Formats: sequence, C-alpha cells, structure tokens
Amino acid sequence: MKKIFFIITSVLIFFNSCSTLRTSNSEFSLGAGVNLSHWLSQNFTGFEGPKRYEAMTSADFKAISNNGFDHVRIPIDEQEMWTEDGKPIDYTFGLLDDAIKWSLKNNLKVVVDLHIIRSHHFDEQKSNTLWTDENSQIRFISMWKDLSSHLKKYSTTKVAYEFMNEPVAPDPEDWNKLIDKVIKEIRPLEPQRKFIIGANMWQSVDQFKNLKVPANDKNLILSFHFYEPFMLTHYKASWNKAMQVDKTVHYPGKIFVEEVSDDETNQTVKDWRDKSFDKESLFKRVNLALQRAKELDLPLYCGEFGCIFPQVDKDSRNHWFYDVCSIFRENNIGYTVWDYKGGFKLFNPDRTPQDEELVDIVVNSNRKSH
Repeated sequence: MKKIFFIITSVLIFFNSCSTLRTSNSEFSLGAGVNLSHWLSQNFTGFEGPKRYEAMTSADFKAISNNGFDHVRIPIDEQEMWTEDGKPIDYTFGLLDDAIKWSLKNNLKVVVDLHIIRSHHFDEQKSNTLWTDENSQIRFISMWKDLSSHLKKYSTTKVAYEFMNEPVAPDPEDWNKLIDKVIKEIRPLEPQRKFIIGANMWQSVDQFKNLKVPANDKNLILSFHFYEPFMLTHYKASWNKAMQVDKTVHYPGKIFVEEVSDDETNQTVKDWRDKSFDKESLFKRVNLALQRAKELDLPLYCGEFGCIFPQVDKDSRNHWFYDVCSIFRENNIGYTVWDYKGGFKLFNPDRTPQDEELVDIVVNSNRKSH
C-alpha cells in the first residue's frame, strides 16, 4: 500500500512540475514579466535629476507585482551608466540598485539588459564599430566587469544578466566570438549567475541556427524577441514610415481584409497584403528557437514581444497576445512584454492597466472571449 501511495504521489508531483512555467533548469525561473523601457535606456525625454527619480518608484514595482508579474527586465544604456571615458555614473548605478531592491521586496526577479552601447545600436543603420574594433570589444567586456562587480551582491536565484540586446553583427560568427570572449571573462567571476544570450539580427528566431554558445555551461538561457507579424505589432508606429498606412490590420487571418491595390499604397504593404497568420503559423516561427534550445539542452526565454497600443483594434490585439502567450506557456517559455509605460505601454502613468483583460491575458493566458 505504501508503495502504491509513493508511486501515485510521484506521478502527481511530476505532472504538477510539468504544468509550471519554467524558463530555467535550476532555481532561477521566469514566468511573465514586463520591460521597464525608457528609464535607464533610450531616454528620449532627457529627464534628469528629480524627474528621473520620479519616473520609477517603489510604487511601480508594487503595481507590477500586484498585477501578477513575476519579474522585470531592466534595459540600461552605456551613455546613461558610464561617462565617455568609461567611469560608472554613481547616481544611475544607484537607481539600478533601487530598482533591484524594489523588485526583490515585491518578489520580482530581475533581468539586467545592456541595451545600447556607444559602439553598437540595434538600428543597423547606425555606426556599429563593435564588430571591427578590438578596443570597442574590450570596452564592452569592461562594462560587464563593472556590472558584475556591482551586482554580484544580489542572489543568483533572483538576478540574471543579459549581455546585449539585439546584436546586429554582419556575420553571425562575429557575435558568436564575442559571446565566447565575454563569458570567458565574466563566468569565473560569477560561476552560478544566469547569463541570457540572444541570437544575431535582433534576436531573430531565423538566426538561432547560427547561434553558438559555450558547451557544458548550464547557467545559460537563450533569448529571442517576437514581434510577428510586424505589420500588425508595429502598425502606424510613429518611428517607422512603412507602417503609416490607411488600411486596417487584423488578426487572426489575413493582415488586410480590405482590398489593397498596387496604386494606392507602398511596397511594404504590398508585401504583406496576401499574408495570413494564426496561432499555428506563429508557433512554427517560435519553434525555430525552441528546437535549437532543445538541441543545446538550454531553457528558452522571450525577452521582448508586444503589439502597439492602441493603434491596433482591441479584439485583434488581444487575440494576438492570447495566442502568443499561450504558445509561450504551453512550451515553458518565460516572457517579458514590451513594455511597462513606454511606446507600447501596458500601464497608464498612474500605474493602472490600460486594458485589464489584456494584462490578464499576458499574466495568465486568460481571455474573456475567443
């Protein structure tokens, strides 16, 4: 009888563990998170001093936690954190400390993401000397030594490092070589820290086949970003001229239900007009990253995904989020929505959700109507 009870208990424990969203094979795990954009990164408003302190406070982290998220991704930029001669800026490092402490107080894990550096920008049209200049690579590694020295006081089960946001190396081997260099320098300093590594070309799923990581390092997490279909997720984004179209976008099904003729719109729209998307087609894309992660026996994480708010109609937007989040949860992929209060803002300035149903979808994959 005891043997039967033991077997039944073991089976129940096994199935319970399989149903839990898990992005790591150790104590550090990630479920649903949110990106804290445009604070220590891409500071377009140029706020400094008191305004910077007011932009994110302990109340924000409490609101994020109270709405069901279990972690935050904090993008940081070199120009916000270091002077041009490479000296850490005390007050922004202090803000990063505040953010981590507020996160931990509210049971939120943290991903520290080095988003933009002076020698590299994810906009490939800008100067990216990182891939050709050895001094730029030395500087890049030096920044991570500074960060490690400053952040190693935090538990390895609570804080992870993401070496670079959206690398755009002309040759994927350039990125693979840099990954190898930085890990060789930082891993001896922090043997148990989780390092998050994305594929080349904006952490695209298409590039996972080219991604190489050090063998036998089980403290790595692979990361991809997912904004597909781009015509939907970036519809009428102010910074992208190709997205400024009069036709309404839809999901699921064909992006454009209305007829799109050759003489009334731009080439980008023509390229999208006959394309159709649903959960199955989205999974086929995600699966490119998922299969590579399985081959390497490493957990997978989506560090960014989102659909612009409120340009896309609510039903299409929420259906897309439901399908994407369901794919992530069904495949034990942790994820971080873009973003908290930035251009894709999930929350209002007063820290309330823009759409409560949408937050429930992101956190729990619940949807009122299908």
